[in-house]
Amino acid sequence: MLEAQRAAFLADLPVPLALRRDRLRRAVLMIDKNADALCAALAADQANQDADSARLTEVAPALAALRASMAGVGRWMRADHARGLWARLGGGRDYIEFLPIGVIGILAPASLPLLQTATILASALAAGNRVALKFDAASPELARLVGGLLPAFFDPLELAVVPDGDFVEQSFDLLVTSEPREGDGVT
Repeated sequence: MLEAQRAAFLADLPVPLALRRDRLRRAVLMIDKNADALCAALAADQANQDADSARLTEVAPALAALRASMAGVGRWMRADHARGLWARLGGGRDYIEFLPIGVIGILAPASLPLLQTATILASALAAGNRVALKFDAASPELARLVGGLLPAFFDPLELAVVPDGDFVEQSFDLLVTSEPREGDGVT
């Protein structure tokens, strides 16, 4: 799956603003249309949480993060002008261009899994990346539900839930996890 996502990513470069906004819109739509089921899954996974508190602490803030990314992505994509060495020597204007990096692996944490995952996902999709997602073992109902919902909203080459396996050993362009690890490319 990882290599297929990477090949699709490279084939689509540069990732246009319309596609980035569309992916964010589909993520919002998936969560918004299935909010009740997501709340029930979160309540089933967390003994100390009911569906109403799941809506307030995870679903609503997750939607807000995705919507904020959808609104800001156009501004974030613009190059920043800089006054670097080249400009100081009279060679012209310098700029910083923000580019996607490829396939992001997101290992969802056990606490606030939907909110934290959606926040990271919002940034990854806004940046134009592809995402492979694995939920913590403490969230089996959420993982099952999201895994079942994703195919209706996303091509697996854009965003996929990865089944059990050696997720952290994959060669992602960036791995986002709450587990401390040695090495580059792990946040």
